[in-house]
Amino acid sequence: LRPVGSGRLAPVRRCQHLPARRPAPPTHRAMPPKAKAQGKAAKAAAAAPQKRQRSTAGAEEAKAAARMTSEEWKQHQVGQAQKWPAPAYMTQSNPRGASYTAYRDETYEIITRWRADTKISYRPHAKAPGSKSHVRYEEYSRAKTVAQALALGSWPADWCWDYERGFIRVMGPVRDEPLDPSKVGETDGLSDVDKVICRWYLKELAKKFGMTVEELKDGKCGGESLIMRA
Repeated sequence: LRPVGSGRLAPVRRCQHLPARRPAPPTHRAMPPKAKAQGKAAKAAAAAPQKRQRSTAGAEEAKAAARMTSEEWKQHQVGQAQKWPAPAYMTQSNPRGASYTAYRDETYEIITRWRADTKISYRPHAKAPGSKSHVRYEEYSRAKTVAQALALGSWPADWCWDYERGFIRVMGPVRDEPLDPSKVGETDGLSDVDKVICRWYLKELAKKFGMTVEELKDGKCGGESLIMRA
């Protein structure tokens, strides 16, 4: 306080040049960039679709049923890739994607030409022991014709897989044109091989065109042959 003319004390005004008060420190720290990136990656991983776990059912039985040891199998594979090469078109990128079951159009055209009496031979011991596919392959690879392969437990999807990897040689005879399911009737005297190929190929075409098998059978392809559209 300071005296004024009337004898009263007046309050002293605060100096305008005093430093302003500092702001209160933040109650939380900013997240470091590395931690922020890890948090984003964790959220993205949680949102991504989960991979289906491969079933291990029958794995022990498959190991027990192996016809040879792993070392024996590895020794047997020496030079086999040169003796049993994959088709030349397999060196090109697959326009349908990288999925193992996205078979090539060339493969479909070849498999749909096979007949029951088409002579084939399998690469010996092509699949590694200890797996279920090894046990199956050792069984059906004894086949000498497509009809025998079907009877021994292999299916068109197996034929596609094995053919694309050079596991099958085809000696013939084969059809001049691929078997077209849209032109095959129920009473056309089809063999079991023909029927299996027709049913399988219809499902494959339905997936490719985004249609149902019933729509394909009803002829909703604009009057075109399914083979022509494929």
